[in-house]
Amino acid sequence: MTNYYRGSKAPVKAQRDGTARKSGTYRGIPHDGQAHERSKMNHGLYRGVKWQ
Repeated sequence: MTNYYRGSKAPVKAQRDGTARKSGTYRGIPHDGQAHERSKMNHGLYRGVKWQ
């Protein structure tokens, strides 16, 4: 299939299968590229009020 952009022929980009997991550093925090399940919070502080 050929794509046209503003009257000229444009190359067709290959489609990816989902998102790629990559390791690296984001805002100074290192990540290993693995998906982690989030645990439910059981205590915390919200606007100065502690809850459990």
